[in-house]
Formats: sequence, structure tokens, C-alpha cells
Amino acid sequence: MAILKKKAQLHEELLSDEIAHYIASLEFANIRELEGALIRVLAFASLTKQELSLAIAQKVLERVVEKKPVIVDFLSIIKAVQKYYACSLDQLKSTQRTKEITLARHITIFLMKESTHRSFRDIGEYLGGRDHSTIMHAYNKVKKSLEHDASLIQMITQIKKEMVC
Repeated sequence: MAILKKKAQLHEELLSDEIAHYIASLEFANIRELEGALIRVLAFASLTKQELSLAIAQKVLERVVEKKPVIVDFLSIIKAVQKYYACSLDQLKSTQRTKEITLARHITIFLMKESTHRSFRDIGEYLGGRDHSTIMHAYNKVKKSLEHDASLIQMITQIKKEMVC
């Protein structure tokens, strides 16, 4: 908030705590994006000859809020799968081949690839040093099963909900 207020001062604008808090709460990746959001709000108010307000900030930045991707990392995926299957990270990384652990591992791999866009190699390394071809096989197997398995679709949907909570 202090950064936003200081930047607004440089543009000879007075930024209320309410507006600064709203912009700061949007969780930008870096200062440059945060500054860009402030400049958009200030420019819009100036061009439309309106007084700076929270409503204007919300209107200008609503598209920024909608475009914000949900950032999912390997750990949040692992936690969601662990919660659903009641298994440990050690089990997912292990060479254990029980039906339940294998399915949990395959779903983990599928979600890691779909949600993070990391390479098969990165996923394999994270899951106990598995070869990328093994990871690719598991991913493709789940992807193909999703075409006809309604229970798998429901399972993955439920786990995805846990990932973003």
C-alpha cells in the first residue's frame, strides 16, 4: 500500500487507503505489474474526468482480476491427492504398485502436467526420480480414461477443488 501511495504522489494524485488496499489485494507477480495497475486506474480517472474512487478502480481492474490464473504448485496437488486418497508423499514417490497407490500416483501426474505445465522430466524427478517416459505413460493413461470414465472425471474434479482451497 505504501508503494502505491508513493507512486500516486509522484503522479500528483492522492490515493485513499481503500483504493490502495484494493489494488494491493490483487496479488500481482511483481512491483511493475502493481504499478501498471495503479497507472491504469489513474489514467482512466483522468481521461474520463472522474474523481478517483474505489468503484473506478474496480471497474478498470475487473479484467485484470478475471485474467489472474490460479497458481498451483506440486505441493498443493500432492496435498489434495493425499487428502482424497489418504496416502503419503513417500507412498506416491515409492515403487509401490498397489491399485490404490498407482491410481493416486497417476492422477497426481496428470494433475501436475495439466495444472503446472511443467515437463514430464520435472514431474518424474519430483516423484522419486522416475523416467519421463513412465510419467508420460501415466499421464496418457489417465487422459484416455477420462474420455469414458465418469467416476474418474468426478474424482479429478473433487481433487481440483481441494487444490485451490
